Amino acid sequence: MAFLAGAPSLDRFKGLLSLPSAEASGDALLPFGDRSSKRWTNWIGNISFQPDRIASPNSLDRLIQVVRESQKLHAVGSGHSFNGCVETKGTLINTKRLNRILEVDRTHGRVRVEAGMVLSDFNDALAKLGLALPSLGDVAYQTLGGVVSTATHGSGMKWGTFSDEQSILGADLVLANGSLLSLSQDRPSDHEYLKAARVGLGGLGTLYSLTFRVVEAFNLEQSTEALSLDQALDPKNYLENDHFEFYYFPFTEKTLVIRRNTTGKPRDQKPIKNWLNEIVLENALLDLLVKSTTLNPSSFPRLMHFLVGLIPNENFVDRSDQVMTSPRFMKAYSMEYAFPIEHARAALDEYRECVEQFASIPNKAGRYYANLPVDVRFVRADQGTYLSHAQGRDTCYIDIASHKSVKNFEPFFRALERRFLKLGGRPHWGKLFYHNPRVHYPEFRQYADVRQNLDPDGKFINHFMKQLLL
Repeated sequence: MAFLAGAPSLDRFKGLLSLPSAEASGDALLPFGDRSSKRWTNWIGNISFQPDRIASPNSLDRLIQVVRESQKLHAVGSGHSFNGCVETKGTLINTKRLNRILEVDRTHGRVRVEAGMVLSDFNDALAKLGLALPSLGDVAYQTLGGVVSTATHGSGMKWGTFSDEQSILGADLVLANGSLLSLSQDRPSDHEYLKAARVGLGGLGTLYSLTFRVVEAFNLEQSTEALSLDQALDPKNYLENDHFEFYYFPFTEKTLVIRRNTTGKPRDQKPIKNWLNEIVLENALLDLLVKSTTLNPSSFPRLMHFLVGLIPNENFVDRSDQVMTSPRFMKAYSMEYAFPIEHARAALDEYRECVEQFASIPNKAGRYYANLPVDVRFVRADQGTYLSHAQGRDTCYIDIASHKSVKNFEPFFRALERRFLKLGGRPHWGKLFYHNPRVHYPEFRQYADVRQNLDPDGKFINHFMKQLLL
């Protein structure tokens, strides 16, 4: 969590950031007569399954062969989702070997890249080219196919999510019959399919490549301070800063406010103090504090007040992607909802009321204490998608996290979700949610029609997609 200090550079820690998975090793593809003996597990450990086969193609030709010869399949990247969107009993395609930049068009600010490249690697490759993505979320472990397929987002009213039509200008998908469907924003006849593909949820075909809009490399200046919740919710914060977010600490009235703005200043030299903040305070110490407090859960309110006292007033300059992304070692479950921006206050009020309600449950076994700060971000409305949570409306995202060591979080998440749905909340596709959200997406039927046209026999339908389509 990036709420105790400035966002760090990932460069020094790449060897520490590997995520648990059950990737196939050795040959790029298991023989189709063989069954996989490996289970696949997502990063947090709540989703685990054994596919019939695990394929790890390293070329478009090999990917086409896998898709053509499989009866059922789904693609997976870094396994950073919290739900079963990638689960399959057929072939699981691990896309991480599809990780090359294919074309760079500096004149038009476009880069075409294979969808299996990890976001942090893409950021580094762009930096070497003097280029950058204009907006990023705070995690860079995911593959590009994953961040686009679930509409992952950063912050800032100048940008939408990764899946906005200003971000994704084209896509190549391998369809169920093994054919390659190439889509481009430049061709009006492709627009309807692109609207579905930009947040495809893996249900249309297997993403082979994506074309991103990029900008010239730039630095960001970040400042942090403690403000009251009322001060943090003042719209001038997200209107007057390039990137703005805040962390609200439950059981308090305090927030950590983070402002990031483009600057011509050079990158700062990072002292050892920043390394200690980034790795020790933000990950190891916080992880230890929360785990220790689970032994006496009634102490969580006091822990939140203690953390508020650690909020720094900091200011630093770094490469844009290094400012916007952070290492993340601590494991926590996450439920994130997207609201019309004018409902930000009401949604946080519902959260606070639910926190107090569950902390006051007489039955000790059923009592739950919120145990991590809440991340609040603001983005511009998405255009050109059917299933983006920000489609058609300026959006406030509220991300609720619960440490993995706290076992009884689910009743709280479910109760909170019911409150959020009444405010028009839409769940993040890569996070936890419990109700079918299709009624909150006005163009869901259009997505379902495109999906049916591209995959009439349901090769890419898994349990997650089947439940969504019901």
